[in-house]
Amino acid sequence: MQAIQSRLATGLILSLALLLLAQWIVISTSIHYLSQQYISTRLVHDSDTIIAALTITPDSPGISLIENQISAIYKQPFSGHYFSLTVAQQSLRSRSLWDETLSQTTIPVGQTSTTFTTGPQAQQLMVLQSAYQKQGQVINLAVAEDISGINRDIQDFLLKHSTVSFIIFALLVLLQILIIKRSLKPLEKVRQDLQKLDAGEIEALSEAVPKELKPLVQELNLRLHAMAQRLKRSRHTAGNLAHALKGRLTLLTQALNSPTIKADPTLLENLNRYLNDLQQIIHHELMRARVAGAAIGARQAKLSPEIAALVNTLLTIYNDKSLKIAQDIPEEATCAMEREDLHELLGNLLDNACKWAKQQIFIRVEDNHCLCFVVEDDGPGCQENQLASLSNRGVRLDEQVSGYGLGLSIVKDIINSYEGTINFDQSTALGGLRVTVNIPKKRTNS
Repeated sequence: MQAIQSRLATGLILSLALLLLAQWIVISTSIHYLSQQYISTRLVHDSDTIIAALTITPDSPGISLIENQISAIYKQPFSGHYFSLTVAQQSLRSRSLWDETLSQTTIPVGQTSTTFTTGPQAQQLMVLQSAYQKQGQVINLAVAEDISGINRDIQDFLLKHSTVSFIIFALLVLLQILIIKRSLKPLEKVRQDLQKLDAGEIEALSEAVPKELKPLVQELNLRLHAMAQRLKRSRHTAGNLAHALKGRLTLLTQALNSPTIKADPTLLENLNRYLNDLQQIIHHELMRARVAGAAIGARQAKLSPEIAALVNTLLTIYNDKSLKIAQDIPEEATCAMEREDLHELLGNLLDNACKWAKQQIFIRVEDNHCLCFVVEDDGPGCQENQLASLSNRGVRLDEQVSGYGLGLSIVKDIINSYEGTINFDQSTALGGLRVTVNIPKKRTNS
């Protein structure tokens, strides 16, 4: 999520920054151009006025200006408006120049040129130079205007414009980030639904999502439904196969009662052993087929009532031993395991404890960063070398401890399927065997 938000926000910021920069350049260039065009037009008008006021006579002084036709601004010292003209070897300057001069260059008649220079009192001048012909004489005229004030006004405007643009830029970025977060909120909802699905709180993803995400969610739900149906079919198939084999084994068992088979005790003993092995294998594989493992979408099961039901069942089965099964199970503890897997796991652990216990059994559940089941009994327990081998992954438990049968082997298969761990040690409280099972709440990605 952060990567998508960062990419969109970065793209937006760069786009807005480039847009505002381009806007600033266009506005700045346009304002300078328009102001110069305006001043240039005014200088052309003043040039025409000065040329019109110029008189050329053969007598001394030869050239003069009709003063009342010249704007008074050219008569104020350092007013920012200046002119200088040259006819042959004679020249005239505006009074505003006082004792300063205005640089001129010679240009062809009928042409103009615009330059920028520093004038009196460090004024920034825009100079328009023109060449005219009047009464047969070539006139070079330079008219200048101080543009310092206009430049300051332009800078002030651009500064204000930049400040406003930056504020707008910041607001747009903030607004767009909020829009991006709001737009990506459905993705966060899907992510939360996936977590709930993994925890077993829901069975399918909610399809109340934008139309762009709906096909993806629907496809995921279809896959989840297909996986559930496939698991159900596998269990049914394994169960049907096991029951079909059991029926045939029953017929074989009955055939062992025939006089021909009974006449050979060695053959009868071997056949009974083989049939017993086959029955154990079928039972074992049937139990394995029932293990669902850590499947996505497993419903949360409340442990307190489930364990209470198992305890009551076992107390009924072992009522001749007068067992006492103490429980320490938080009311709010839940487990995202398939119900059949949970019953198989705890049922086998408690059943083994009941077989070996003298009188006391204790089951405790801890619900922290992982789900922990602890089952203890006051039976004979196991020797230290046997405990070490029982904890090894891949060791068949029924081959290590006599009398435990296939139950703990199925337990280990279930624990492995949920990426959990099992540990065997001596119970300090009751003196018998203590079995500790840890089931992670969140599975690692494989």
